Amino acid sequence: MFTTLTPVNIFSYDYHGYGSSSASPAPNEAVLVADIEAAYGALVGRLGVSPRRIILYGESIGNVPTIDLAARLDGDHLAGVVLQSAFTSACRLFCPRLVKNSGDRECLGPFNSIDKVGAISVPVLVLHGTRDEVVPLEHGLALYRTAKSSSSRSNAMTTSCFIEGAGHNDMVGRNELYRRLEKFTRELEGIEVAAAAAAAGGGGGGGGGQQGQGRPV
Repeated sequence: MFTTLTPVNIFSYDYHGYGSSSASPAPNEAVLVADIEAAYGALVGRLGVSPRRIILYGESIGNVPTIDLAARLDGDHLAGVVLQSAFTSACRLFCPRLVKNSGDRECLGPFNSIDKVGAISVPVLVLHGTRDEVVPLEHGLALYRTAKSSSSRSNAMTTSCFIEGAGHNDMVGRNELYRRLEKFTRELEGIEVAAAAAAAGGGGGGGGGQQGQGRPV
């Protein structure tokens, strides 16, 4: 459905312990990060995809490695990032009262995305359902606000789409999701063409070959 409703090509992977992937080694944060690094490396190295045409797309726990990798890549190695139904940290998700009552940053525990999202230097789109029963909307709002207010992202676009009535597992069936994704990819195309024109000294021909081609997500 993504490829028919949005102008992208899809490269998908299963992290350890999920889907068709082996559960050995046991999945943890380091393993999840290693998995996305391997997927990114395959796209760029084995398949020869230009890094500047890659959009990282995370969903639920998949946002953890997505944010981690995106925070370590610059605009020459990534086009943009989409965060769907993301949580700020594991502790804030499962023990919100503990975090609220503690001033200790270590209380954030593993999967601490809220402290990394501000370091992403490329455009970010945050997607979240207003009735998400697994990851409350406040997590998506916090990630969006943190990314938007980060001084290191002063020149990068930060946008959001909070889908009214959507839960955690029914976002994919929402037309609004695809309309916003298409708009985001078109915006990234415009950024890339503008950059190519600037690099060519004002001539727009440098970006023309990229128009209409699907971006890997």
